[in-house]
Amino acid sequence: MTDDEQIDGMMEAAEMTVAQQVAEAMGNDGQVYETHDGRSLDDVCREQLIRRVSTASSDGVAEAGGLSPGARRYEFMDRSAIIDCEIAWDIEGREPWTWAEGDDR
Repeated sequence: MTDDEQIDGMMEAAEMTVAQQVAEAMGNDGQVYETHDGRSLDDVCREQLIRRVSTASSDGVAEAGGLSPGARRYEFMDRSAIIDCEIAWDIEGREPWTWAEGDDR
């Protein structure tokens, strides 16, 4: 990789939210839970500056949102988040505990 390519990659990463960077590390595939080097989604999220990790049951959204009580929300310092529903995950949508899929961001 040339210096210019490396700088371009760093500039692109700086424009992405932390959640987008986590998604990229996971291959942008919400059904993949392990990176090519063996890190789990949880590992990748915890390597970032996490503001808070909560579960659907602790936030009281399990019943209302039809989520599994063990679903997790990883909120990062930039306020972006990853929602992990135990069988799939995604970048958080416009509202807490929703998926970005279909959002017009």
